[in-house]
Amino acid sequence: MSLQPLSESEFADLITPLDLKGKIVIAVSGGGDSLALALLMKQWSDQALMGLVTLTVDHKLRPESTAEADTVHQWMNDQGLEHHILSWHHSPLAADIQRKARQARYQLLTDWCLAHKATTLMTAHHLHDQWETVMMRLSKGSGLTGLCGIRPVIKTSFGQLVRPLLTIPPERLALTLKKFQQPFLHDPSNQNTRFERIRWRQLLTALGAEGLTPDKVQKTLIQLQAVEDFCEQQTDQALKVCFDDNQGLKINEFRTLPVEIAHRVLKKVIQSIGKAEYPMGHSVVQKLYQKLINPTFNGATAGGCYLKRTQGGWLKILKESPRRSQNTHTQPK
Repeated sequence: MSLQPLSESEFADLITPLDLKGKIVIAVSGGGDSLALALLMKQWSDQALMGLVTLTVDHKLRPESTAEADTVHQWMNDQGLEHHILSWHHSPLAADIQRKARQARYQLLTDWCLAHKATTLMTAHHLHDQWETVMMRLSKGSGLTGLCGIRPVIKTSFGQLVRPLLTIPPERLALTLKKFQQPFLHDPSNQNTRFERIRWRQLLTALGAEGLTPDKVQKTLIQLQAVEDFCEQQTDQALKVCFDDNQGLKINEFRTLPVEIAHRVLKKVIQSIGKAEYPMGHSVVQKLYQKLINPTFNGATAGGCYLKRTQGGWLKILKESPRRSQNTHTQPK
């Protein structure tokens, strides 16, 4: 069966369950995928009578990036869509460029959403992006949470980050854009094998021939995500039993938890108290857990927190002071 453009009804089926409200922002790079999402959303919003805003981040990593952002601005204006350009001003970058650019991009988008009271940000990640993400994480030994891939809806400081196209192959988005007769930009970094994601992208044909296709991975993700959701529910229940905001962790109850749930409890509590952007890595949590369940454990530092056994079988967890954190490592002692 030949691939077809995404129809209005198909797209509506993807969007309607999201129960979108308020101001909706779409991140538009100028590539085919994000432009297809913007035009599909405009088509849908004209029926739903909802306001849209499109944003483009000028990363200023290539000499032509500003002119490209201006081109996207004109395209969005021609489509009757409100559009703004957000510029990332930075010193020259020599390493880890994609990660730093991604972090800056989401920070700029988040700041705009907060400042303008937008509650939904949409991006055009598709089925092959999902496949690449899972392959990258699998190659690094990610745990269950990482192997669940990109989630379609994530809670954020401004509301939610929504990715409605995760089950749609990019070929269908290209056909959709062709149907709209909309030109798009070509990013040369998409061919640059210095970047890990691009190297995985080039392996898709060979791995797909062995059965490791995006569709097959997506079927596995559905099952993994169901297990992940169950573990999260169990973790929330465990926190009610073994954690107290004032006292900390109740050691005896904590030791009875299944290891996976105990690891998640540690991650959640320490990230919350330590105000870390990301939870601790799996290897750090494993080492810390082994120390905590040892009867001789007295104290440790991890994730910007200080953990110390107190009277009554409690484990007190406090955010490290700046002076202490400068003199200690964020690894279990």
